Amino acid sequence: MDLPHRPHPLLMLVAKDDDVAPADIALDGFNRAREPKKLVLTDGDHFLSYIQQFELSCTVAIDWFDTHLRTAEKNDSRPDQEARFAASSLGTDTRVPPIRSLT
Repeated sequence: MDLPHRPHPLLMLVAKDDDVAPADIALDGFNRAREPKKLVLTDGDHFLSYIQQFELSCTVAIDWFDTHLRTAEKNDSRPDQEARFAASSLGTDTRVPPIRSLT
């Protein structure tokens, strides 16, 4: 069965001087990705994005997830998802129960 292509939103926060995940490799991956995608370049190394630029990183991530997760949830047409979306609109708890350990 062929499934329809669904976009996979991609947000990349890339530090220009990253020595853990080199920026040139990240940018190559970004250029190959399909839309929707967003690139945010930050100054500094890998960890400065989380420390010195924490507010920027958080704001960008929250906005991205808010936009794309809400859109995905509203557009999910699986029967079980329609019920979950309706329940979440009413403020009902829709969390998935924890998975039981097999050991």
